[in-house]
Amino acid sequence: MQLSSADTNSGSDAWLGNLAMDVSREITKRHADVWFDRMNWTVDSLSEQQATALRDMRAFLLVAREEIFAPTEYVDRKGKLDQWTYSLSQAFMGHAHSDAAAAIAETANRFEVPRAFFYETLSAIESNLFRERLVTSNDLLRLAYRQNAMFFLAAAKIADLYESGNRDYFLCLGIGTGLLDVMVDWAHWERTDWLPIPVDWVRDVRGGESALFQPDWRKPLKISARARRTLLPSLLRRMATLGIETLAQATLPPVVQSSRWSQDLTQWTKRSLDQLHSIFNDPEKWL
Repeated sequence: MQLSSADTNSGSDAWLGNLAMDVSREITKRHADVWFDRMNWTVDSLSEQQATALRDMRAFLLVAREEIFAPTEYVDRKGKLDQWTYSLSQAFMGHAHSDAAAAIAETANRFEVPRAFFYETLSAIESNLFRERLVTSNDLLRLAYRQNAMFFLAAAKIADLYESGNRDYFLCLGIGTGLLDVMVDWAHWERTDWLPIPVDWVRDVRGGESALFQPDWRKPLKISARARRTLLPSLLRRMATLGIETLAQATLPPVVQSSRWSQDLTQWTKRSLDQLHSIFNDPEKWL
């Protein structure tokens, strides 16, 4: 952003607010770019304003999660979650307590993104914080929905594609790529002493449940070298298969296909499928 002489000499502090927002945008861009690089995605077909808004929406989960899990103690992490929930609500009302929240709230208000999307995303962090047990594959799909489908629905609003006939597509795309995101971000789950694996997937495997789920959820999770070698690869293959099957249902609706965003969406789907097939064929490489 360039500052005019009128901005700096008028005696108004408005230009300081604009400068602060530039700082906020740089924070969200940095976090979002890391995620897009990890997914091997690019944003080329949206306008500059839409691409900036898209990064703000993607950065929300990443910034909040990084701040919440920065402390090592559970009580401190819970406090950070409470702070982020409060900070977000304040930012929506124009009283942001953090730079990232300011940028995210401004974008959400400008494009009228439903606020429920953000609180649903925070519930994914809360599940991770409380090490909520995933029992069936539906629980895993729900986690991917909270992490990624909420982002895609917000992105559809930004791209002016948030119509009832398009939502199933964005949901399938979000859940399928959300499963990929879980796997390529595996180090995060291990750092938080919780793995996003349904109990039913390991209940019948000898030693499987005890290797991946601690009885006292507040104690650190220790994964043995044997479990990592013999158990996790087969579970990643199963997760990759679920992601491939979900993305197979993500067919571009005519309105989306004729939009300027279809090129990016098609690229994202193809590259996600390539990564999911790579995980299925060589899961050890991703651990």
